[in-house]
Amino acid sequence: MTDVDPCELLTEDQRGQLGFNRDPLADTEGGFGDAPTCSFRNTTAKVGARLSLITTESMSVWTDDTAQVQATPVVIHGFPALVIKTPDLDLSCNVAVDVAEGEHLDVLYRDDGGQPAPPLDALCAGAQRVAEDAVTSLADPAPETSDTSASSEDAAESTTSESSEPLVTPRPTD
Repeated sequence: MTDVDPCELLTEDQRGQLGFNRDPLADTEGGFGDAPTCSFRNTTAKVGARLSLITTESMSVWTDDTAQVQATPVVIHGFPALVIKTPDLDLSCNVAVDVAEGEHLDVLYRDDGGQPAPPLDALCAGAQRVAEDAVTSLADPAPETSDTSASSEDAAESTTSESSEPLVTPRPTD
């Protein structure tokens, strides 16, 4: 996942369906080795999501002895995943998806000032939906497009030679 841009994991259509109406905002997550992140906001429902591409640790970081969270195993498009709730924190929910050996996609879905705030189960459902869309993009990336003007023959040749190999393939769920 080192060459993946987290802001590209949700297509424009997916962002629209999720209600994300602000431009994606790229950043990094220092707690996970400066992992690339991207934040999305829905200013109408007042919720936000942050996708982090963690390449330094597997999702087992959420279930080890030092993790102080409630982690529930789920499967997202064939990948093992966890829905993660932090005790006494009702304003966000995480979903971690085990997409590669020693790597995981972390989706944080949070209240962004809603009055009243969405219930925790709704935030977890939102995190799962975002994770499903992001995993779909990881497993079946859209062919790259070019903004350069080329002849139609060159354009046809470039679209047929583009690799549409999945960036990740499902891992056994044990």
